[in-house]
Order: sequence, then C-alpha cells, then structure tokens
Amino acid sequence: MVKWGLIILAAVSSALIVTVVTISASYWNQASKTLERSDAFEGAPTGSLSTSEIAISMVIFGEDSQGESWLCPTLKRRFSSDRAGMRAVDLLARELNGDSYQGGTLGAAIGQLFLACKLETRHDKDAIVRALFNQLYFGAGEYGIDVASNSLFGKSVASLSIDQAMALAALIQSPNLRDQPEDWNIRKHVLLERYANMPESVLRADP
Repeated sequence: MVKWGLIILAAVSSALIVTVVTISASYWNQASKTLERSDAFEGAPTGSLSTSEIAISMVIFGEDSQGESWLCPTLKRRFSSDRAGMRAVDLLARELNGDSYQGGTLGAAIGQLFLACKLETRHDKDAIVRALFNQLYFGAGEYGIDVASNSLFGKSVASLSIDQAMALAALIQSPNLRDQPEDWNIRKHVLLERYANMPESVLRADP
C-alpha cells in the first residue's frame, strides 16, 4: 500500500513539474515574441542616463539605474520584502503587454512577470528606463519624453535642469496636469522636495 502511495505521489509530482515547466516555457516564448514585435527600444537614446533622467527615474520609481547581479531581479523582488513602488521594468512590461494576455488578471500578471524577466536578460537598466520614457504619455497628445521635453522646453530631456525634469516627472504620474498649471506646479514642487531629500549615495554623478 505504501509502495503504491509513493508511486502515485511521484507520478503526480512529475505531472505537476511537467505542467509548470510547460506553462513557464509558454510564457517565456510569448515574452520573446512580444519583444520581437515591440519597437520600444528603437529611437531611444543609448548610453548612460543623464542627471535629469536619473532624477526622474529616482523620484518616480525610487531606484537608480545601477545593475544587479541576479539573472532576473524582478523575480527576486517578488519574493523579497523590498517591494515598495513600481519599478521601471515592471511598468515597461505592462506597457508592452497591452492586450497580449486575455487570460484574466492572473494570466496578465504572470505574463508581465515573464516579460520583465526577459527585458532584464536582454537590456540593462539604463536602456529599460529610456525605452519606458519613450513609451509614456505626457499629455497634449504627446508620447515620449523627448517629444514632450522639446515641446515644453525646446530641448532634449538630457539638457533639462532638475526643476524642468521634475515638471516632466509630474506628467508621468498624471498627464492631465498639463491642463491644470497650478496643480502641475504644486506636484512639481512635491517631487523637487522628494529629490532634494534623497541621500547622496543613491544619486549618480552626471556621466
């Protein structure tokens, strides 16, 4: 009886492992196809982030663009206590997923996780932040941070002052602030204060 119980348990365990591996492979392959179809990294500047781009990333995502040693920091983060806020890679994965996953909330969440992992195996954090900035809506029908920066300030985001960078950061959080100048200015100053209170250790010097 015990022998048959062990055999059944082993068979069930093997079936579960095969199922998990199959499903994981399916999501991983779907993530690869999503990236192949995406043009998120096309047209985005390359190289290290500028001071203004780092500042925006820090106040919005609470992280800089330093690399991590894990193959998939996103997966590590899911099982850690350090999960405050949305990371740039999570938001980019959500943007790129679109309607690729129609299996409900759980399916979308799993798809986003695998796509975030795929992004982190192919691109460094600077490239991911830039690709995300290139996708976001900044109000007034404008997509992409450099489009908005040139429209509002007549120069690229890399050339912005911290004050101007925080104005753009406010639009990432709420694009409709562009039609509400007073509220926009208030939000900008909140982000300026957040930036000013960050420890020097988390801010990189301009490359």
